[in-house]
Amino acid sequence: MTDHSTRDCGERTTTAENIEEGTIMNTTIGMIGLGLMGTAMAHRLAEAGWEVTGFNRHPREIENIPVAASLADLADRAETLWLM
Repeated sequence: MTDHSTRDCGERTTTAENIEEGTIMNTTIGMIGLGLMGTAMAHRLAEAGWEVTGFNRHPREIENIPVAASLADLADRAETLWLM
């Protein structure tokens, strides 16, 4: 059985301990696709303390979520990209 309690995330290792401590929550998440589901997920992530920036191909403002002007802008601003 594989032990999934730690994960290599480039320069840092994710463990249950540093998730609880919040030491990995300095990652900016770029949410691509701000429809009903993407917007709800972006809000939940932001409420949980994650820094979230969004992008939608049809630009629109999202309350409390900064929105990037382009995919390239989003990629420059975020360390992790989620596609919805």
